[in-house]
Amino acid sequence: MCRLVGVVAVVALAALLFAACDRPDATIGVRIRDFLDDLGEGNFGSDMERHFHPDADVDSFNNEAYWDDHFDAGRAESYEWREDSGDSREDTDDYDDSGAMRVDGRVFIHLEDGNSDDRLTRFVMRQDGSDWLIRAIEIDDDPPGEGTIQ
Repeated sequence: MCRLVGVVAVVALAALLFAACDRPDATIGVRIRDFLDDLGEGNFGSDMERHFHPDADVDSFNNEAYWDDHFDAGRAESYEWREDSGDSREDTDDYDDSGAMRVDGRVFIHLEDGNSDDRLTRFVMRQDGSDWLIRAIEIDDDPPGEGTIQ
């Protein structure tokens, strides 16, 4: 019985260590989807701040009108993120950030009237501890380093 308890303890410890490891492939996508879910639910202000890196200027975009301008927040029913396949991620030092990563993809905006729209969107992600947070969002034709949301 003691051996069984020991084996279970080792397996549980290994599972905890694995869960705590930095897995940017999983955590970056989860962060982007969580951000878009909050946007779709109309959670603005401090609810949105939790998705952004401390270096991002969240005070400048903490209202529905701002999100409506860039993501049709007032008319959107839901959002969907599709990361580009292939080489969609690259390290970047734009925004004076070391260790940031740019992730290319599209945000599909499903509108209340049944129509949809999509925007070429690049999320610049930066780690804060073990968590990946949004540092900037470059939409459509924003040049790298000059994001609409930063």
